Amino acid sequence: MDFSGQAVGMVFMTRDISKQQARMAAGGKEIADAGEDLVFPARGCHYGRAVSPALTTRSLQEKRSMFQRKPLREDVQEEIQRRIIDGRLPAGTRINETHLSAELGLSRTPLREAMLTMSARGFLVSVMGRGFAVPPLETSRWRDLQEILQGLEPAALLMGGPLAPGTVMELGNLIQRAGLRLESPAGPEQAKVQAQLVEGFSHLALGHSPNRIMREEIGRLQALAAPYWFAAGLRGQPGQVLLSCYRNVYEHIRNGRVHDAGSAWAELIERFKEPLATGLSQSAGAD
Repeated sequence: MDFSGQAVGMVFMTRDISKQQARMAAGGKEIADAGEDLVFPARGCHYGRAVSPALTTRSLQEKRSMFQRKPLREDVQEEIQRRIIDGRLPAGTRINETHLSAELGLSRTPLREAMLTMSARGFLVSVMGRGFAVPPLETSRWRDLQEILQGLEPAALLMGGPLAPGTVMELGNLIQRAGLRLESPAGPEQAKVQAQLVEGFSHLALGHSPNRIMREEIGRLQALAAPYWFAAGLRGQPGQVLLSCYRNVYEHIRNGRVHDAGSAWAELIERFKEPLATGLSQSAGAD
């Protein structure tokens, strides 16, 4: 091979050149696979496809950005979850994959990958021969979720100890924003704010807890419970009463009384567990 000539940046296709040959062209330097192309500065090599140094640098940056970018299926999962929570994908309904993929502007393959993952995590159910459906709102499931959260959330708060001042401020802002928006009459907006308050408070208050697995499981359970809080908000439950209870937990946290905050949090969950289950049963009977 002729490696003489002006030094330029080179891109070698892995199907045209072996890694050993590419390393030789790079002057014996170690290189790493970066997808299909092997990109590195060569020393005057005329083998392969020549590009400018600027283009080589840009190619590396693009590849680095590509690998740092969040996978598409995670974005799809988040969007489906938002639609479940706010009622655009109502509980108990089958998902029309053709329509949903068109609305999201993607093919059915990443959509199905996302829904398979969501099915494994409990957010969707797989219906034999019919695709996927949103699980119905069931009183037994609601009670199960709240009983687990009643034990996990206070425990995670105690494990983390007092919150940082910045986090306390964020919790206060969350409470304040929710208070302003929950003054509106019962309906989709109030229901959405209520679901966001419950999930957001848990996320902020427990973000410093040292047990990552516990935090992730609490996040999953809260996401599963969010459609129930949204449905309760549509019925006008519990609204300002819920906000008042969260203010009580927040005041304990703000004053560094973590144990008192944990006890108040457990009492909050216990207080709304049965009333919301009853409201859900009555709503199902009315339907």
